[in-house]
Amino acid sequence: MNKHQTQFEDRSYPDPEPLSEIDRELFGPVDPIVRTNKRLTAALVAMTSLALVTVIGLVGLVYYFQTRPVRVLSINQAGQVESFLMKLSGFTLHKPETEAALRTFLTLWAEGFYSRLRNPLNGEIATTAWPKSLVFLGSDLYSVYSGRESREHEIAAFMSSNEPEFKAFVTNVVFRNLDKKPYEADIYFDRVYYSQPQVITAKKSFLVTIQFSANPDEQEIERLRKRAGLDIDTVMRLNPLVIALTQISDERSFSASPSANR
Repeated sequence: MNKHQTQFEDRSYPDPEPLSEIDRELFGPVDPIVRTNKRLTAALVAMTSLALVTVIGLVGLVYYFQTRPVRVLSINQAGQVESFLMKLSGFTLHKPETEAALRTFLTLWAEGFYSRLRNPLNGEIATTAWPKSLVFLGSDLYSVYSGRESREHEIAAFMSSNEPEFKAFVTNVVFRNLDKKPYEADIYFDRVYYSQPQVITAKKSFLVTIQFSANPDEQEIERLRKRAGLDIDTVMRLNPLVIALTQISDERSFSASPSANR
């Protein structure tokens, strides 16, 4: 054998790596290159399956948070708590239960915002009713009204004065626009005046037009909670739809309130 033949034999490939017991069971007695390709294919299939499971899980989470049930609470005049579930899917307002919820909570806002009572026999007194109504204001209006109260102390002055007490009773909420933000509604209410507990001396009717948004997602709920300085249970009880008023017109008086649900 000559020199060149010896060098060629020295450069020959090493013997294939022996098959392990597991490889023999999985792949059988195959060529090393084929065995490696099978391993790569198995790894690729496993990674693809894992990625698919992850994507399905993320899609499921997105669907859950978009369509999760939200419990809306409503308290009737007898003090009984009534509740119902409604599904959120892009939170469309064009559903009977959604509009009913909007009417309920806009009524709560207006009756607290436009009433001034000292005697609990006539209703919720101003020191508790008026602060609750601020929970329905957007950040700009909230800053305006809470700032003015901090400077002028109008509610505290009323509570210690002899000014007439009056209470607002909402007679109707008419939605003018629920197609795009800001949404718009007319709120009709009667304001009754008391000379003494439960003795009405006068009644006047008013109309206000409001613009608002309603976005009951987790982030907006947390922003509202921080702005109002309330715990999450109180926020969900007072304003679970996260209604945020962005504009309130001046009160306009008229002779009589229209019938409800006009």
